[in-house]
Amino acid sequence: AAVPAAGQGPAAEWRTLETARYRVHYPAPAAEWAAHVAARLEAIRDRVGELVEYEGEEVVDVLLQDPVAQANGSAWPFAGFPRMVLWATPPEAGSTLGEFADWSEILVGHEQVHLSHLLRPSRNPWRRALSRMLPVHPIALAAPRWATEGYATLLEGRLTGSGRPHGHLRAAVLRRWAVEGRLPSYGALSGSGDSYLGRTMPYLAGSAFLEWLEQREGREALPALWRRLTARRTRGFDEAFRGVFGDSPADLYRRFTAELTHAALEIEGRLGDDLRTGEPWLDLQWGTGQPEVSRDGEHLVLVLRDRERPPRLAVFALAEDTEAAARREEAERRLLARDPEDVPAVRRGPPPRAPLHTLELADSTVAPTPRWLADGSLLLSRTLPDPAGVLHADLFRWWPASGRVDRLTHGADLRAADPAADGAWAVAVQSRWGLTRLVRVSLADGEVTPLTAATVAVIHDAPRLAPDGGRVAFLRHRQGAWQAVVRDLASGEERVLPTPLGATLAHPAWDPAAERLFLVVGEGGLLDIHVLSVDGGERLPLTRSLGAALHPAPTPDGTALFFLALDADGLDVHRLALPAPPLPPLPPLGRELVPAVPPPPEPPPPLLLAPVPPSRPYGIGRGEWGLLDGGGTGPAGAWAELGVRGGDVIGRWNLLALAGGGDGSLTGGAVALGWRGWPVTLSLHAFTADEEPSAQPDAVPGLATALDQDHHGISLGADGWRHSAWGGWGAGAAAWWERTEPARQERLTRRAVALSAMVAADGGRGRWSWAGSLA
Repeated sequence: AAVPAAGQGPAAEWRTLETARYRVHYPAPAAEWAAHVAARLEAIRDRVGELVEYEGEEVVDVLLQDPVAQANGSAWPFAGFPRMVLWATPPEAGSTLGEFADWSEILVGHEQVHLSHLLRPSRNPWRRALSRMLPVHPIALAAPRWATEGYATLLEGRLTGSGRPHGHLRAAVLRRWAVEGRLPSYGALSGSGDSYLGRTMPYLAGSAFLEWLEQREGREALPALWRRLTARRTRGFDEAFRGVFGDSPADLYRRFTAELTHAALEIEGRLGDDLRTGEPWLDLQWGTGQPEVSRDGEHLVLVLRDRERPPRLAVFALAEDTEAAARREEAERRLLARDPEDVPAVRRGPPPRAPLHTLELADSTVAPTPRWLADGSLLLSRTLPDPAGVLHADLFRWWPASGRVDRLTHGADLRAADPAADGAWAVAVQSRWGLTRLVRVSLADGEVTPLTAATVAVIHDAPRLAPDGGRVAFLRHRQGAWQAVVRDLASGEERVLPTPLGATLAHPAWDPAAERLFLVVGEGGLLDIHVLSVDGGERLPLTRSLGAALHPAPTPDGTALFFLALDADGLDVHRLALPAPPLPPLPPLGRELVPAVPPPPEPPPPLLLAPVPPSRPYGIGRGEWGLLDGGGTGPAGAWAELGVRGGDVIGRWNLLALAGGGDGSLTGGAVALGWRGWPVTLSLHAFTADEEPSAQPDAVPGLATALDQDHHGISLGADGWRHSAWGGWGAGAAAWWERTEPARQERLTRRAVALSAMVAADGGRGRWSWAGSLA
């Protein structure tokens, strides 16, 4: 039951600090973030208990990790030994997780809701007895994923006054999907990998459905549902749901989607002819990363993602492909020549475009954010493992024409880099253990120089250098909100640009004259691109979309703006001619249109922070023990087995001891011990067993004790593995001694020593992958 310490393995320098109801385990570099989290745990748990109307007494083990440079967390509601895993990397401003007042509060709040919710025990005596063998309670077993994840998402918003329920991106997704008739069916509400953003629907649509149910029946309805699901009388989810809401969840969800679609269509009607989404330039499926126009204005690069292939950078020509258009017209002419009564297909949307160059980024976990340099190469980020397997984001340079790729930094944890015009240096975000800062990076030798301080209380994101290289615009999260900031690199002087209070901010980009900043702003229920004067002047919306307009990328001559437009199939590339005429004022979009617009937040009471106790070395951790038992019967007789398993939370050590036997079966015991507290894993395995077929109830006549024998043995082993960008290598050593003592023969003894080594490599392209090893 140990939660694997992914990335930061058991051999790392772990420490532990304890509060009244938590044990927080973390690698030493995460000390500042661990203290920030620990100060909030108890108060968040109290507040969650009030909302869920249940508070267990279990002490929760919390593991702080940062294995893949992504923002995430998980909860493991094991009765008697619950776990919480928190990843330290904060989310980017433009992500679905980018709406928060404090990253640790929303992360801990969401996962604590899972624990408090799913650890509510059954009041049925048989189920309570069963939970002692299968340590999972009824809600975790019976509730669908949309209900559990939707509930945690709903309460993350109520706990913090922010989160996904109050974010403009959730509203944009639900609104766009509703207008297109693409809201998930009830069967797909718990998550489907067959559609774009399908796996996020338990969080987005599930939380909105639960909000709608609360509006119908009151906030006491959901706690009543959980009480019915854990009642003395055994009920399934649908029966428990019907008893609270009067109808099945599937039927009420259909009503919810009908009302949501009506609200989305109402918004479309109110916006009317004032919608401005530019012209479709590239029709894509699935996810798409940020576009960027080359400095000569001839090419556009973006990240392509789909369900079956790794993400890849793709370079497109901006000029229209006249030869391809001529080929299409010629094919159409030939079609009509062969069959004059045929009807050519209607042409809608942009013409198909094929990339000139691509670069696959298999297994990378950060946004590449490609940026052009003057020589036509591209600066990008991607993750690769260090020898311990931890993924770090580093900078790379790609020359599309030749395919050459150079690695510029090693283990520097850099992302969102933007190069200077001369290509000698770049500004990037350095993100380590929940701390972010802006840094200057030399592209010649990878040297990193800090520009801002790194603290848990401030998050930096999306730096963009002005064309003259003297200023950098970036997003800063401080005191519960994102800010758009322009910093003079020579003096360090900063200007905070005026933006609406509580607005969503994302994806800044300079205009070519370095006088204005394009910025994605969530305001009035919509998520669109605005342009701001960096000298404190006016802010004007450039787009007005029913979905969302994201990632602005202006052309060098300032005559057009490329951006990503959200629809239910994914993100498409659109083009807007500049300058664009002013848009009329946005019509009011009130609460009656929720969740097609974000609901207004309810400010929570201030969180009372607790003093953080001193930490101590993790050592061997706290041992957790469990019994193992088994048995059976058959023609050869009856047998029974009893054992114990012990280990610590992060898997630094594990012990397994078993003993068993019966008439005619193997009788004896075995002990196995593993130690992973060093870079080399050590193991010990010892056993003794007596095998007596002569004692079986129906022994074969005449054999007597001819097949009886005793076995004894012990083995010792040591092995280690080191990761690399191409695979990895490992080595090991083992020694063992074994003795067999037949009843009618001389005993046999074997002693051996073994050495082993292995090297492994893997790779792939497109839908094909390969792997090989030599041992």
